[in-house]
Amino acid sequence: MEQQRAAAWRRILDVAATRSAQFVTYAAALGAIALIPGAQLPAPLQVVAAGLGVEFLSSIIERVARGERVSDQEILGRLDEAIAASGIDRLLSEKEFYHAVSRLVLNQAYLIRLGEESRQQASELTRRVDEALARL
Repeated sequence: MEQQRAAAWRRILDVAATRSAQFVTYAAALGAIALIPGAQLPAPLQVVAAGLGVEFLSSIIERVARGERVSDQEILGRLDEAIAASGIDRLLSEKEFYHAVSRLVLNQAYLIRLGEESRQQASELTRRVDEALARL
């Protein structure tokens, strides 16, 4: 199912890319939060993870992952709802929140590229990225 979720997320980002760069940034930030189990999130992101914005986004990711026919317009509508409900536009202006999301997005990008490899390899990469980011 993880490969289906990764493929669904790639499609959703492709659809988001038809809008502004700012829209894609907000969508990517919410997606990074939605795709990571809440217990593994840094404290600044846990409140957002429990909110409606992430719930809206998670539902559309799951529907696309299950192979449901979801139009680009519906995806954009759900992204609009998720962004508005989450307040991600306001939160990304807070330095601590921004850095926490940046680390998640970086980890997510690597994990998506490694979707065909084993979970163990992806886990090892995440650990290494976290260590590298911690040194920055």
